[in-house]
This record gives sequence, structure tokens and C-alpha cells, in this order.
Amino acid sequence: MTEIKSIYSDADIPKVGLFDFVLPPELDSNHNTAFIDATTGIQLTYSQLRTNALKLAYGLRKFKAITKNDTVLVISPNSLVYPIIFLGTSATGAKVSVANPAYTHLELSHQIKDCKASFIFAHPDNINLTKQILKEIGWSDNKISDRLVTATDKGFNGHKSYTQLLTVQRQFGIPVAFTGEDVHDVALMCYSSGTTGLSKGVMTSHYNLVANITQLAWSRGYTIQKGDTLMSVLLE
Repeated sequence: MTEIKSIYSDADIPKVGLFDFVLPPELDSNHNTAFIDATTGIQLTYSQLRTNALKLAYGLRKFKAITKNDTVLVISPNSLVYPIIFLGTSATGAKVSVANPAYTHLELSHQIKDCKASFIFAHPDNINLTKQILKEIGWSDNKISDRLVTATDKGFNGHKSYTQLLTVQRQFGIPVAFTGEDVHDVALMCYSSGTTGLSKGVMTSHYNLVANITQLAWSRGYTIQKGDTLMSVLLE
């Protein structure tokens, strides 16, 4: 059998979890800007991102009993809160499933049921629809109140903000370590467009994500220096 090799040399892909790869401990003292909200000008440093993500991880584990067996769904437009929630959830070892904030009732209901979401972060614009769906699939009012929170700094319609999970404790979480075969555990569940029917969940492992990041930089030979700014254009 003919073996076809890339023109690039093999990339060295570390076997670690996504959180440890993206936000290693040395970033605790890195006060350089990680994200800038172009609309408001608000900035988030690497240190703030790592600290808040670990605080969220601690809150999710201690007060919501989130474990590696859970799937946490996020439905929200782009914001500086998004990476905190995504990476904080990843640090617990749980799977993250991201949903389009423009989803219809049918589309969102399908994803919530299919990914078996046990905790949900939702933008206020998506709270009421999400709450309606959760009632339809059998969640009690108490469960909805406890496990549906806003993906913004303020609560909405009786639902608490994700920041409540940051402020109720003074300890940082310790990210779940992924080593050996654990790196092939699912980290992210995105859903396809569902061209031939309902959307399909695409399971992406920690190793997949780390490999994609590594390969992108390796193959292009990027020489990004500390202090450089990258512009990301994202669809709402």
C-alpha cells in the first residue's frame, strides 16, 4: 500500500487535556491581554481567564456535582464569558456541547435531549425557550432553577448568573488531568447542519483539539511573538 506523507515534518502532539494545553499554570502570572471585545473594548487577560475558569470549575464540581460523566450545554452568542465557561467546564472533565443561539424550538430540543445535557449556560435571550423545552422533557421546576444559569454577568427571569459559581467560594479548582488513553475522552460535542435530517452530534476528543491546534501552528510555521494581536471574525 502506498503511504502518502505530508510535505511537512511530523508534529509533536502532547498527550494532555485541552485545559492544561491552552491554559498551563505559568499563565497565572501572565497579565497580557488574551481577548478583547471589539464592541465594548473590555479586555480579558490570560491570568484572569485561567483564574476565572478554575473558579468556575470548582463551583461546578462542588456545588453542582459536575463530573466527567456529564455534558454541559452552552447556548449563547459570542462574548468574553464564552471562553471562561467553555474552558472552566473543560477543566471539570465534563463534555461541552455548544448550541446555536438562533436555534428553533425543534433544533434546540433535539440537541438538549441528544447530548443528554445535565447543566446549561444560556444567554438571557435563550432562557425562556430553553426553560420551556426543559419542562417538556420532564425537568422539575427546582431542577431547572438549579441547573439553568445565565451566560452573562447578571441573572435573568429568576435564573442566577454564572458568576454565582465564581463568588460562592474562595478556592481555585484543579483541572482534571488527562493522560494516556484518557486524552481520547470527548471534550466537545458540536452539531452538524443536519442536511439529511436532524443535526448529528460530532464528538471531538481532547487529543483531537490539541492536535488541531498543534498542527495548525506546525504546518504554517507561524512565528507569532508575545504581544502580537490576532483578529478573529466570528459570525453572530
